[in-house]
Amino acid sequence: KPAIQPDDVIGLLGLGELLKRRPATLSGGERQRTAIGRALLAQPALLLMDEPLASLDPPRKAELLPYIEQVRDAFGLPVILISHDFDEVMRLSDHLVIMDRGRVARYGPLLDLAPDPALALLIGRFEAGTVIDAVIAEHDDSLGMTRLRFDGGEISAPLVAAEVGRPIRVRVRARDVALALSEPLDTSISNRLSGTISELIERDGGPFADVSVRVGAALFRAVVTIETVRRLGLTVGKPVWVMFKAAAVSAGMSKGSSCIRWSSRRSDCRGRKVPTPTPRLSRRTSTPFESSASRRAGVRCRPAVGAAAEAAAPLQASVSAAKVVW
Repeated sequence: KPAIQPDDVIGLLGLGELLKRRPATLSGGERQRTAIGRALLAQPALLLMDEPLASLDPPRKAELLPYIEQVRDAFGLPVILISHDFDEVMRLSDHLVIMDRGRVARYGPLLDLAPDPALALLIGRFEAGTVIDAVIAEHDDSLGMTRLRFDGGEISAPLVAAEVGRPIRVRVRARDVALALSEPLDTSISNRLSGTISELIERDGGPFADVSVRVGAALFRAVVTIETVRRLGLTVGKPVWVMFKAAAVSAGMSKGSSCIRWSSRRSDCRGRKVPTPTPRLSRRTSTPFESSASRRAGVRCRPAVGAAAEAAAPLQASVSAAKVVW
């Protein structure tokens, strides 16, 4: 396929304003973007990202995630990204491989694995939950809310900076889901969906039960106490209402719909201008690609070449963005 060109990398990762900066003046997020650019210019067959966001604080992580999405979508490279953060998994991956004590514990499409109760034993009961694909249906800028549509209903979420009609991926943790036998109307919980219990698992030696509820094509998970199961008479096949607050919804762009667009004028998906960060220190004449600042900063983003690329070749036909969680 065509070689990756420097101008394309510079534009996609927003590196044009960094080219004259000294490595020591780059922020953590800027160094990570530079490292990704250097790896892409090596013309890799596969991109391996080993915890690229681990050293960043939450604002810098939020800044870098759209760039990684752009790389995934723009160049058609298989990406293996090692991460402990399931929010990153939800936002970036299509397929999931979970490692436990050096062995593959679970693998498969993310949307199939996310609601699996067995996943809770590996990533933590309260981190497991539901991941679904939805579409942005409407924005209410006055209230700061976005309405999302999926096969099963609609979800209210905090305002998402993307155009109406864009596909989006939604995550709701099982710990944030409540169940009711009838729809409660006098409540602050804005998301109320009608469904049917498809699975109920009571864990031995603990007070909790895992309940899976089918809502259209989506499967929502809830963690409730066994006392609640007895009191409400919850059983497989029983109709229930799934409820969760809008604040409990995590939303990120799904494959092919990364938010940040790069041109001579920076703007987000809704056409609003993105402020350009002001350089904090002095500048220099050579480019970041010519220095080892990223390696000194502990950045671990490298192309898979040689034997590693050959070993990964079967993945290229089916994996666009894979996650490995240790």
